[in-house]
Amino acid sequence: MNKAIHRIAGLIMALVMIMGNSIHTKAAGNVYYVSLTGSDSNPGTASAPFRTFAKANSALAPGSTLYIYAGIYNQQLRITKSGTSSSWITVQPIGGKVAIDLVNTMAPGLDVRASYVIVSGLEVRNATDVCVNLAGSNITVNGLVVHECWNHGIQANNSSLIRILNSRVYRTVRSNRDRILTGGWGSAIKVRESNIVWIQGNTIFNNDGEGIGSRGVNVVIRGNIVYDNYSVNIYTNSENALIEKNFVYCTPNSGFERSGLPAVGIGLAEEYFAGWGARLKNARVLNNIVSFCRNGVRYLGADAGVVGGGLKSAIIAYNTLYGSTNAALSIVYESAQSGTLIANNIIWQAQNKLTAIENPRGLLFRNNLWKVAPLAAFRGLGDRYGDPKFASTPGYTPQSYRPSNTSLAANAAANIGIPHDFYTVARGPAFDVGAIQFSSTTVTSSTAGLSSPTLPQPTSTSLPATSTNAASPVPTLVQPTATQLSVTPQNIASSVPLMASPTSTVTNAPVQSSATATVQPTQPVQETRYDNKHGAFVYSPEWVEEVSPYAIDGSFARTLTNGSSVTLPFTGQSFSVIYKGGPSYRNMEVYIDNVLVATIDQRQDASKYKVLWDYPGQLSAGAHTLKLVFVTTSSTTNGSLDAVLIR
Repeated sequence: MNKAIHRIAGLIMALVMIMGNSIHTKAAGNVYYVSLTGSDSNPGTASAPFRTFAKANSALAPGSTLYIYAGIYNQQLRITKSGTSSSWITVQPIGGKVAIDLVNTMAPGLDVRASYVIVSGLEVRNATDVCVNLAGSNITVNGLVVHECWNHGIQANNSSLIRILNSRVYRTVRSNRDRILTGGWGSAIKVRESNIVWIQGNTIFNNDGEGIGSRGVNVVIRGNIVYDNYSVNIYTNSENALIEKNFVYCTPNSGFERSGLPAVGIGLAEEYFAGWGARLKNARVLNNIVSFCRNGVRYLGADAGVVGGGLKSAIIAYNTLYGSTNAALSIVYESAQSGTLIANNIIWQAQNKLTAIENPRGLLFRNNLWKVAPLAAFRGLGDRYGDPKFASTPGYTPQSYRPSNTSLAANAAANIGIPHDFYTVARGPAFDVGAIQFSSTTVTSSTAGLSSPTLPQPTSTSLPATSTNAASPVPTLVQPTATQLSVTPQNIASSVPLMASPTSTVTNAPVQSSATATVQPTQPVQETRYDNKHGAFVYSPEWVEEVSPYAIDGSFARTLTNGSSVTLPFTGQSFSVIYKGGPSYRNMEVYIDNVLVATIDQRQDASKYKVLWDYPGQLSAGAHTLKLVFVTTSSTTNGSLDAVLIR
């Protein structure tokens, strides 16, 4: 078995060395514009834009760029014109925020049925179908905000060479919002029978189905933040799947529990689909942090009708599995189980429910750090037992799982050919157990995170690879609601971000330049989080501070009094409000510069922390004042504020 596993690891490294880069190139082409005030009889220039996406699509050709002026568009954006390998078509906003709101129409808001297309920076919402559908090859979506979808949020459907990057996907699969489905629900990000797909740098939360669900070949799920989804947070039924460097967690009383329990962190299974078969093999689950979920990693078995099911030629290594409600590592036995390595993991569960493994046949255990010694069948060479001694109390940030200088994880791992840790810090010459190499706690260079290799051309034997050694811009990881770094279409492959060692509380969010015919609108601005305790807030006297470990920075502000207010002066063009909701919570009016712009209904079916509300418009550049006013007719209802994000 050792020889077989090292052959797999050797193949992975060989592919890293031979694949080379595949950079999006863009030859000069026509530039078109769409505006809410345009006309389809116009030529589509900056000063005389089109009115509809359909008209713009008819004009596109290889190398074209389509700029969409700021506003809310109640029409489908469908791209059916393809670029070429040397002349991609690009679509992006200009002059502010663009939202595609289908107002609950039965169609995808963004539907790309073409090849060599890049779409970035759009918000897509309120579709009673899939919100974003990708059907073609060489398609990249980057920096999207996708929510209020009846089915999947973003779907790669019978496609190849797909990149889903740096997007925020939440409140999808609304068909199950009342928990009426017993199975067959959708996913925030879904891969359906597609080949070579990268899902990277996304933030996925509060979805009424799976977080990420994949059924394909050569699927890479890397560097995502996934939490509080109703079904499995990350789930694969794919051949040659690579699941690495993700931060997955579950918070208590989130409202997304199933049968009273949180979702599985990372799940693998073999469901029955006609013509698909037992395709789950060569899965690699590496360098992930999974905390406080039902299970850390679970193989759920094979459906009836699937022949040859079982965990086959898998590697589950260098993960930190912490604080699950049920067994940290769970494997259902199927007859074809074979050739699987489980090594270099930290496995900790409060009640010592470390494993639920039906049969050790075909499983090799070694160099794991267990809270206590597991059953003899699951022990291996080089194991250690005891407290992993993290540098801080494990919680809802990945940095809280850093090993201390006295950790039992130090120099306890076997070298199995995995070159980097969660933060893409090189492992060796000492190899530490768990997702974070001890040496990564001292890294301060902004180049600590290394870029991913780009997608290889599809072949029957190609495998997704681990990171290469080319440095790239890396966003600082903060709270899960942070927006990821935007990527320019000219070189998207060489600037895909990974999680870097945390150094600040400010992140980059995409913003677009003012509308001209010559400016490329891709420069990032900062997104800043103001916790409710920040000195810039001015509260009326009725507010109190409530301490809770589930709130941002450990507390939130609450009031019972009608008319209670809080103000925040800020400089920016957009903002989001984070609050606690529940059955006893009511409305919060939102004022900008003393003008009522929205009302937030904070009522939820169950108590929920870190609920996110995005301001749907775009403000003029400069200074503004945000004011929140609690409105109620009862003295027993609540209003709350946890934090505000300013962009």
